[in-house]
Amino acid sequence: MAASPRGSPGFEVASRVGVAALLLALEACVSSPTFEVRRSPQTWARMVTERGVDPARVPDPFAVSPEMERVAREIVVGLPADSGLVALQETLLDAGRWAFEYDVLQTFTAADAFAARRGNCVSYANLFIALGRSVGIPVRAALLSRRPSSSREGDLVVVYKHLVAAHVTGRTASVFDFAGNREGDVASFRLLDDLSVAALAASNRGVESLRRNDLEAARAALEDAARLAPSLPSVYANLGLVLFRKGDVSGALDTYRRGLEIAPPEPSILQNLAALYEAEGKQGEARAALAAVDAGRASPHALIVLGNLELGEGRVSAAMRRFREAARLAPNSIDPLVAVARGERARGREKAARKALKRALMLEPGSAEVRALLGE
Repeated sequence: MAASPRGSPGFEVASRVGVAALLLALEACVSSPTFEVRRSPQTWARMVTERGVDPARVPDPFAVSPEMERVAREIVVGLPADSGLVALQETLLDAGRWAFEYDVLQTFTAADAFAARRGNCVSYANLFIALGRSVGIPVRAALLSRRPSSSREGDLVVVYKHLVAAHVTGRTASVFDFAGNREGDVASFRLLDDLSVAALAASNRGVESLRRNDLEAARAALEDAARLAPSLPSVYANLGLVLFRKGDVSGALDTYRRGLEIAPPEPSILQNLAALYEAEGKQGEARAALAAVDAGRASPHALIVLGNLELGEGRVSAAMRRFREAARLAPNSIDPLVAVARGERARGREKAARKALKRALMLEPGSAEVRALLGE
């Protein structure tokens, strides 16, 4: 499969202050130089059908109702584009006027986000883009790539990345989101086509089904996402995991290979590939997959896995560096602290291990894992 286009490199990015938000299972997406400010339902249905997906399962993320257009016009009336978008963001985040609330688990279309007044950053971006486009401003979705955050839910590690709305003029992009102004913290900036945004929603639905262990629903949603945006690496990481859990090892391996052809150093794919190899008893292949992870792009939990690899090979100091970096990136998670404790015990520093576990217990007093380790 052809490598993903690089999007639109070289933009200067000007952030607009908002409040922090996260995106579930988002990764770099295909970029397109063209999009439509206004689009009919028939045009959207044709676009989706051409990708081999039933339009009934994929609503247009930017569809606008007359009420939404009326609200947008009242906010931006008489203002130039960028000033109008600033006014729109201020209104959406103003507790006295709109109070859009962040909800990490809710991925809504613009219309649903307008009704609910909440959602994750995909929902917010969808709403903001739709309202901007309804008054003729060519707002687009974009991915801001930074080191991702992550959390653990049972045996699942969920990686969070960030989608924003962007208004591009020349070689400058004004960014509107929850995240606030993080100048110097943007590793890359990629404009997304509208089908990729729909794929993100399908991928998020797949992850939610995976959380519920509804593997058939997860597979269907993720296969839709892969058809809509075949250059979206995280889809292959998630789809491969679903296939592996269904017992289709060869299908999972093929899916991971397809994803790595698009994004060779992708941490989420490599980590899932290593887990598959380990379950199959192929320790050498698992170590090789983990060794290929770019630590500079790895999430906190990927760093823990990398540290465990080094700990298992006797490189305790290197492992501790991974664990401490994970703890710095995820200060509210007990997982890096548990890893630090294991590393300290490996080098005979019981007092330091106990200190790390007590810090973990302060974060999560009910953790049976931490209490068991302290009991040891």
